[in-house]
Amino acid sequence: MWTPSQRRTIAVLVLIAAGALALKLASNPRPMPDPPPDAPRSAEVPGTVDPNTADWPTLAAVPGLSVPQAKAIVAYRDDHARSHPGERAFRSVEDLDKVKGIGPATIEAIRTYLALPAQP
Repeated sequence: MWTPSQRRTIAVLVLIAAGALALKLASNPRPMPDPPPDAPRSAEVPGTVDPNTADWPTLAAVPGLSVPQAKAIVAYRDDHARSHPGERAFRSVEDLDKVKGIGPATIEAIRTYLALPAQP
């Protein structure tokens, strides 16, 4: 077991380390980056968005989607259009899981903001 003197010494060292970390954090804050200037705010997004036609700034404004995810959706859609002319990349919201960086949790978070018209 630790003696009372050893416990006090350890407590003082822990307090000194915690104080040093707090000072380091206070002297070097990490600012939040500004959103891209050309991305609309979520309040500016129409009721629903079609991922087959929307540009990346509109997709990035959908709550739950980041700018890289929106750009990945557009890139996937463009690649799909080159390899399958005339065919839509996304027939259902679940098709978005083919895009790198989009998984089931993201799909559930954005489901209500997306609308995919019926296949012609």
